[in-house]
Parts: sequence; structure tokens; C-alpha cells
Amino acid sequence: SDVNAFITWSAPNANPEIMAAWDSPFTVIAQCNGLLNNMAASVPGVPQSIVNNALGEAHLMRGVAYFYLVRVFGNVPIVENPLTEVNNFQTVPTNYISDVYKFIVNDLKFAEANCSVGTANTGHGDSGSASAMLAKVYLYMQDYPNAQKEAEKVINSGEFSLLPVYENLFQTSFNNNKEIGRAHV
Repeated sequence: SDVNAFITWSAPNANPEIMAAWDSPFTVIAQCNGLLNNMAASVPGVPQSIVNNALGEAHLMRGVAYFYLVRVFGNVPIVENPLTEVNNFQTVPTNYISDVYKFIVNDLKFAEANCSVGTANTGHGDSGSASAMLAKVYLYMQDYPNAQKEAEKVINSGEFSLLPVYENLFQTSFNNNKEIGRAHV
């Protein structure tokens, strides 16, 4: 019954499917913000490259969550630290679509600069994954020169390649293959 209202274009805001489409990305954003706000820029005994990668992956996932939200809902609130909104969480203002896209681009550029290279086939986001996602974001922004630049960066990296048999992409025996990063483009 939750999806029947979509057939007649009469789904209310309180529809469970619409609420899940809103809540799920904000859950990802909250988890990323938790890491970004609570993890120091350096952690004693942990190599800086590992810290940078963790922060980069958090920016990557937050950028992807906002990309989903802005395409589905348009203007959305940008929340970087939920503690600042505790007392007025029901009146957090939304941001213009253009500002949300700027935020996404900044997150993805941070991820591109700080994530490890060549680890996408381990199931982690990496620099190439951020570049691929950035290319897609630029396409939606109709910023074709930057979309081309990012896509060429991914294509020329040699990190990703297409599977010879398309159907294999959907089989568990081919999980974490060299095509997974390119699937975002």
C-alpha cells in the first residue's frame, strides 16, 4: 500500500517510502559527520595516511548521500555538525540546490585528495571512486569541461576496467572487481 500512492501521484510527505528516501541518506550523513567531527586530524600511533583515508572516505560517502538527496528533493539542509542544531532540529533551513552542489564538490575533492589510490576493489572508496563520482556530479551540474577532466582522470588511471561479460557484474563471485569504481560514472 505504501507504493500504490505513487501510481496516482498522490504520495503524501508521511509516506514510508518517501520518509525512507529522506532518512536513509541523512543517516549516512550523520555517521560521516560523527567521524569528521570527532576524529582528530591526527591520531597518536596511527599513520597519517590511514587517518587521511578515513576522513576522505567519510567525505566521499557524505558527498554521495547529498548527491542523492539533492537530485530527489532539491533544496535540502546542509548539516555539518548536528550538535549545533539540537535545539531547533525541526527548523533547520534548506540550502539552494547550487549551494548543495558546491558542498558535494568540496566533499568529493577532499576525498579525491585524501583517499588511498587503487583500493576500490577492496570495497572501500578510494581516490578514483571520488573522481568518478565527481565526474557524474559535474555532469548533473552541466559543467562539461570538469566532467570530462574527471572522467579522463578515471579512464587514464588504469585502476578500473570493464568486465568482459556484462552479466558478471551482478554475480557475487565478481564482487569487488576492477569495474566497481567505474560503475559510478
